[in-house]
Amino acid sequence: MKKYYWPLRWQSIDYTFLLSLMARLPLAFGQTLSNWRGALNGCLNRDWAELALGSPYIAKRTVLAAKQLWPELSASQAIRLRYQSVSKEEWHGAILSQAKPAALRQMNLDLSALKAMLKQASPGKGLVVLTAHFDSVTLGVVGLGLCGRITSVTTSNVYENDLVNQSVRDFFNRKYRGAEVFLNGGKFMHVETSLRALYLALRRHETVVVVADAPALSQTRNSSGIWVPWFGHMRKVADGGLRMAQETDSLICAMVCVTDSQGGVRWLCSDVLDPRSTPKFETQLFQFMERCILQHPGKWWASHLLQDFPIQDSASEVSYD
Repeated sequence: MKKYYWPLRWQSIDYTFLLSLMARLPLAFGQTLSNWRGALNGCLNRDWAELALGSPYIAKRTVLAAKQLWPELSASQAIRLRYQSVSKEEWHGAILSQAKPAALRQMNLDLSALKAMLKQASPGKGLVVLTAHFDSVTLGVVGLGLCGRITSVTTSNVYENDLVNQSVRDFFNRKYRGAEVFLNGGKFMHVETSLRALYLALRRHETVVVVADAPALSQTRNSSGIWVPWFGHMRKVADGGLRMAQETDSLICAMVCVTDSQGGVRWLCSDVLDPRSTPKFETQLFQFMERCILQHPGKWWASHLLQDFPIQDSASEVSYD
């Protein structure tokens, strides 16, 4: 790891001081720095996961995915947009870590679509909201709290691995604890250790957000996961959020948060569905997320995982009108 000594030193400065500074700047300056930071990280392969593993891999895999998802992008554009999306998520996370409502009031948040979706929810049922590693995902989750929902969020403990720089681990914890201020009593909870608490939240008719754009861990027929049409193939996706809704008799929907170059933030939302009365509800939700991803090139910053989704044989390929 000697060759990563200086990148890791810079990472500590970046996550401890630079992001904190960016969060305190006027929004226009913060957004400009966020874009510069993302572009630089893309050029240098400086995703925190890459530095933790000591191996740059995300840019190459992002380019492979972009050839299928967004063929209009060049390789350099795909890389730059991906890292800029991550940088924006982290910049917004730094703003949220301050836990100051005044900071959010300065942002141009258009909650109208989110409010319209939530009108379809039932006060007598829990609500599972699927989302993706797309643009500013943490701010998107906070939108539910701003609309009055008691909202808990599934997270992963992967960032707590000892290989991850301590500054990154501290940043994630600050981001989550700060964002919780806006969730009306809800929490960010690691799915590995808090599954029971998440189920209890749904049985109390609260809202649980599941970041659902992850591949199933195994392609074996009996492994956990569900086959859905996903980017031109039948792919096996993790089905934890789907099962949570079914097993708690909750309603389910999907949403993503989209930002623009002027600093505006809006939500794209599906209909709210009842798993017990909606055939192939999972297909409807994943097709919604697929359309959002395809219509916003580069904003799906987990696109490097595309090749990890198990695929059925070519005879099962799907197409859309």
